[in-house]
Amino acid sequence: MNLGFVAHENVWRVRLEHRNNVGRKRGKVCRICCSKPVDFDIVVVGGGIAGLAFSAALKTVLKWQGSLLVIEQSSLEGLETGSALGLWTNAFKCLDALGKPLSRTLRDKSCALQGVRIRDAERGKLLKNIPLDKCEGGPHEFAYVRRNDLQEQLRSLCLSSQDIKFLEGETVEHIRKDDCMRVVCSSGVQLKCRIVIGADGIGSVVRKFLNPCLRWPRTIKSNGYMAFRGIVSLNQLPKNVTNELESSWRSHISQIWGKGIRAGVAPLDLYHWYWFLTVNENKLDNEAIFQDNLHLCQEKLSKLLLDWVFPIPQLVQCTKVENLHVHRCADSLDILLPRKYFSLASYPVTLIGDAAHPTTPNLAQGAALALEDALVLACHLFHACSSPSVNKDIIQQALYNYEDERLLRTQRLVIQSHMIGKLLQLENSWICFLRDHVGTKVFLRSRAFLRHAIWDVPQCFLRSNQ
Repeated sequence: MNLGFVAHENVWRVRLEHRNNVGRKRGKVCRICCSKPVDFDIVVVGGGIAGLAFSAALKTVLKWQGSLLVIEQSSLEGLETGSALGLWTNAFKCLDALGKPLSRTLRDKSCALQGVRIRDAERGKLLKNIPLDKCEGGPHEFAYVRRNDLQEQLRSLCLSSQDIKFLEGETVEHIRKDDCMRVVCSSGVQLKCRIVIGADGIGSVVRKFLNPCLRWPRTIKSNGYMAFRGIVSLNQLPKNVTNELESSWRSHISQIWGKGIRAGVAPLDLYHWYWFLTVNENKLDNEAIFQDNLHLCQEKLSKLLLDWVFPIPQLVQCTKVENLHVHRCADSLDILLPRKYFSLASYPVTLIGDAAHPTTPNLAQGAALALEDALVLACHLFHACSSPSVNKDIIQQALYNYEDERLLRTQRLVIQSHMIGKLLQLENSWICFLRDHVGTKVFLRSRAFLRHAIWDVPQCFLRSNQ
């Protein structure tokens, strides 16, 4: 059956007339734990950062021999052009483990920053300067990269392996279990597999399948503020603004703290700057319409920033609307227990990235945690599947081990990011004064500032790259 190859021989876009037959004539013997026919050993639902990194880690780096399919529910062309990601030391360690060429390409496309400077919104007074070389656990690095650059590099790494297949243009409707796992798409496509990895983000369908497992996975709630992000080219800025940015702001990320509004600005590369704003929803007349009307969004932000210091108002005003990205900040503070303690939890299914632990952007750790998840899960599954006596119990235990290893770290960072967001979005003038002029001096210590970015790559990747 011709599935319709698109752009690359490993990429399938299912044609309408064939959709009801996909997965029925392509059965293969399971290479993991039994001899029953399956379409793929592993199906990864979601072709974002977590799903691509896991696939590349397992197949391209560790050279696992089983069959793997990535279901891409949206194309790279649909990504927001105004979206960038902050990558700290732990994220770059993960990228190094996936391959030096990949991490080198992303470093070359970004600007390495030397520290963090915190200012107040009214006068621009410097409240705190944190050089990265003064932080514990160094040497540290930080840079902003475009989201689509990172995904394109990870996807190219996956496509270098002949055994990773991609299915485009499908939306996963639900997961069910009978003699094996079945991934059912809205078009009628059904895929039989042994393991399902949910990497489908904050609205994860795979997470809904696991809902009977009591509080695992977690429920998601809004935090009461919205994030606005933008990328602006230097040639769109007045010359005096460009000169000031290049002379005084290029070497670091600057955070500007206000009352119910917080901002940040940093160079993205040699020719572009990245900015973000987090604004309490009560300061927005009708926040729901901003995601559909970016012109109105830009006008509202300009009014809110009239009294702000350079350079946030200028950057917001000069940003093209197609380079704006808006989303509501949400996370989950459920206190979780390991899934292995629940009677309904014995499914060969697990979650990675935002599907497992949605977090606010306050620590710039969303992408890093997704990359960490991908490497740890790939390591556990590789060792389990490489066992001569592999069976479904060994596979299930490997998934439990992954969840046990990641649960404490991810939950701690989700809570830490949540609390930082609540503190920095305060509106009371007296409390904000104490936060800015006392808290930054007494509690914000440079040495401990990046403890959350201290993390070691699994040993199997260190051996693979030798």
